Amino acid sequence: MALKTLAAAGLAVAALAGCAIPNSRAVPDDVSLLNNRLSVSFSNGIRCRVEGISEQPTGALTGCPIPAQYDVRVQRPGYFGDVITEPYADLLITDSSGRAHLFKTPHSRNWSARLGSDGR
Repeated sequence: MALKTLAAAGLAVAALAGCAIPNSRAVPDDVSLLNNRLSVSFSNGIRCRVEGISEQPTGALTGCPIPAQYDVRVQRPGYFGDVITEPYADLLITDSSGRAHLFKTPHSRNWSARLGSDGR
């Protein structure tokens, strides 16, 4: 019986490993912009960071295994400074296929970004 359980567990692990998203198919899933640092989380769990966003608001996610470009447009600072709260910003992450993904900070603004400007 233990052998059957072990074999079933091995098959489950093998099946789940096949579900992993390769870097070439990963898309930006979430962003944060705090303390002059942009962090981008991808759909396969990889997280990439860029320091010094105020000096370089556009560029490539250098050192990231997933090639992508970023464009940060800060509308205004956060209520308690950018160390504690995120600034009001639009962030455009463009993946290697050329598809652009729009995110907004703080996160509460993403509902309107995903729904469209008319709220639908």
